[in-house]
Amino acid sequence: MQSNHKTHKLVMTLLVRNEEDIVRYNIDFHLSKGVDFIIATDNGSTDSTRDILREYEKRGVLHLIDEPNHNHNQAQWNNRMAQIARDQYDANIIFHCDADEFWYPGSGNLKDEISNKAEDILVVDVINILLMDKGGGEAFPEDTRFAVVNPIVAKDYMEETKKVNLFYFKYPPKVIFKSTPKLFLVSQGNHTVTNKDDSVTEGKSQDIVIYHYPVLSRDHFFDKVIKGGSAYEQKDNLDKSTGFHVRRWYDSYKEGLLDEEYKKLILHEGEVDKFMIEGFIEELDFNNVILGQENKDDEWRFFNRTFEYEDMFQDFNGPWAGHRYFAYDLIRNVKPQTIVELGTHKGTSFFSFCQAVKDARYDANLYAVYTCRDDEHAGLYDDNVFKEVTEITKKYYGCLKIKLLRKNFDEAANEFESNSIDLLHIDGLHTYTAVKHDFDTWFPKVKKDGIILLHDIFISRDDFGVYKFWEELKSEYKTIEFYQSYGLGVLFKDGARYQTLIDSEREWQIRYSCIAEDKKSEAIGKYLTSRDAQIAALYNSTIWRITRPLRIVGQHLKRFRHMGLRRRIARLWGIKY
Repeated sequence: MQSNHKTHKLVMTLLVRNEEDIVRYNIDFHLSKGVDFIIATDNGSTDSTRDILREYEKRGVLHLIDEPNHNHNQAQWNNRMAQIARDQYDANIIFHCDADEFWYPGSGNLKDEISNKAEDILVVDVINILLMDKGGGEAFPEDTRFAVVNPIVAKDYMEETKKVNLFYFKYPPKVIFKSTPKLFLVSQGNHTVTNKDDSVTEGKSQDIVIYHYPVLSRDHFFDKVIKGGSAYEQKDNLDKSTGFHVRRWYDSYKEGLLDEEYKKLILHEGEVDKFMIEGFIEELDFNNVILGQENKDDEWRFFNRTFEYEDMFQDFNGPWAGHRYFAYDLIRNVKPQTIVELGTHKGTSFFSFCQAVKDARYDANLYAVYTCRDDEHAGLYDDNVFKEVTEITKKYYGCLKIKLLRKNFDEAANEFESNSIDLLHIDGLHTYTAVKHDFDTWFPKVKKDGIILLHDIFISRDDFGVYKFWEELKSEYKTIEFYQSYGLGVLFKDGARYQTLIDSEREWQIRYSCIAEDKKSEAIGKYLTSRDAQIAALYNSTIWRITRPLRIVGQHLKRFRHMGLRRRIARLWGIKY
């Protein structure tokens, strides 16, 4: 997904006050991600923020506006900057940014997605990054390490966040939009467009996410609350729900309780392991994600994420379901650039790969090869199966570079160069002859440090022969294996990569087996609860009561139909039979 960057000009607006700790990071990051120009409004900074902005203005990449009024006219100031962006700097794509936000595009360029879509506006999700408690010495960026990846969805946002960390909740999304032919105006907070009509189209971004660093340090938090709360007091015409959290904190400040509010908003030592295991947070390396520095940490990281495709396809009892979490973690840790699957069928394994690439937000090519023949082990590869996989792929993973290939494995092999695949998953016909042929054909296509996965390595019934071939491979290559869900073999072409992981094999076997069983039990429990609720609703429904006489008649008719013909005739004529 690439756009012609020369024909699209992306201008970012930036509204700041006393952001010297983060503003340089912000500007450098966005200029490296496709932003062509920045219009910044400084709202009376008393630190070095304005001096930093002047540096970029002298470089010719920023237009600086001074706004001394402290009356919190955010929407007015942002819309003024948007007008300047379009009229003076020919912007045709605009987004409004705060200093603590980093708009991260998985494609690498913020222009790519919106310039390739028909929609005028894209809604972008926000992920909050929590500050770690260091006894009052917290500092940005080294102590902002954990992203809330599975936030709480509130029914009453204002009420539910009174006693719980506000940043545990799903944050309101923001918007990026095309500025021609119509200039869109935004609401306070930049969350929505206010001048839409029926001609305007809006979609959800699949490529961009906003990493939000709302609390940088104790001093920074206090400064923002005091200045922001004071500004809201002067702005009486705003709806009381606007900036409600700042107003609430400001009231606590006036009561001498702001430190208690601050402690509620940071992550404490005892919470990290618990939240990590629950999949509520995951570690996000600022140096790697924002600064683009290579992560040299080889330690295996465990994740506990949800799979979006489950909204359409429940596969908790499927033959590959027990390996999804290992497959996901493998992708997140290894980050293979080219992933090929032979024998996708209904998509459990392939969607696991897709989910990991999407969540990791890195550039990868994914290929799913559908054999054109029926597979006596997997069942029929009919058009409906392919259609369902295509629909799920489009709905949840449309932002990724995915190709679904409907051809036999030998034909598909011709599309790949030798030494070009990072991760190969073989799950086609499971006879000894078939799997050996697939392995021998595709093995040269895999890079020297690549990984090959083989499924069903522990099935020995009928004509399954993967188990026999796997035993031969184990004597020649470095391997790791899992026993659940019919067995999964992991083969390493490169011994060096294997050595970094072999010490974890037993831990992996136990952990991923337990996760598989726990998730299966959890899914079954949810299914049964949902089914019982549906049955209860049916029994209590008006239509069920109304149709009771018809059901009674139907039961008599059913019994009547099942009597022998002679008995029915005899009864009709009053003859004992």
